[in-house]
Amino acid sequence: MQGRYPCEITETDRFLIRELGVGDVDAYINLTEEEHAKVFIPEFRSPIEEKRERILDHIRYSYSFYECGIWGIFSKKQKNLLVGIVEITIPSDEITAKISEDRKLLMYELGFVTEKDYLGKGIAREAGKAAIEYAFDYLGADGMIISLLNENKWAVNTARALHFNRLADDLYVLVKDKH
Repeated sequence: MQGRYPCEITETDRFLIRELGVGDVDAYINLTEEEHAKVFIPEFRSPIEEKRERILDHIRYSYSFYECGIWGIFSKKQKNLLVGIVEITIPSDEITAKISEDRKLLMYELGFVTEKDYLGKGIAREAGKAAIEYAFDYLGADGMIISLLNENKWAVNTARALHFNRLADDLYVLVKDKH
């Protein structure tokens, strides 16, 4: 990491991916309040103040302890415009057990959501690809997983475009040697 706050994680041709700062909280809350996001992400159905406290806690504490987390996808053309979220998190033991019974694989979970006005523009695919490269190259991940509802056609199509394979009803996996 570069030692700045909020820390820049990586970038693509169109986007800067960085940690969220306190000044980004309102834009994050607005994204979590969009109906298309609430349908598929249960945490986004929480009351606004609960989401605000959760993201502020994440900003205050998680970034300093982990080299992964919830990151903003910011447009390079429209500086500081949050167009989506991409996150890399440590999956639960239950999810990890579905992938590797011996749990010797270092797996991370990928998540993403895009502002409704930007759906279908390849943002999640572009940011997801950059996040996967970060996880493999910087975190030393052996693989990535995505847990999603199959009704979420946008996310399923993005997972497939990123070369994830369906492992279970709501679980997709990407192993490094297939990347």
